[in-house]
Amino acid sequence: ASVQRNILLAANLKNSPPKNPLKWLEILGIDSLKHKKPSKLSGGQQQRAAIARALAKAPSLLLLDEPTSGLDDSNTEIITHVLANKLPHHTTCLIATHDSRLLTLSDDIIHFNSSVSS
Repeated sequence: ASVQRNILLAANLKNSPPKNPLKWLEILGIDSLKHKKPSKLSGGQQQRAAIARALAKAPSLLLLDEPTSGLDDSNTEIITHVLANKLPHHTTCLIATHDSRLLTLSDDIIHFNSSVSS
């Protein structure tokens, strides 16, 4: 299915779908790719499409595991901007990351350190 179809399907999983779930494509800079299949997108575009799909459901909790892993600075900046400035007020975001650029987004930081003793 196309990126657009994926997002509409995700949004319609809610009992009361959000009014404009496709706005996330524009916000994440991939509106021009809405008719393409995700498999035809670059890694950064796929990452942004996946985040758009998650946000289309208007979640109260958004879990992101390494949302900027493997992305160039430009794509990382887009995702960081969206997470910092565009999330609905009711959305809590939990991010697992090694990317220190995302630390500025956080109200609380939990640092895990795995040290193995022999």
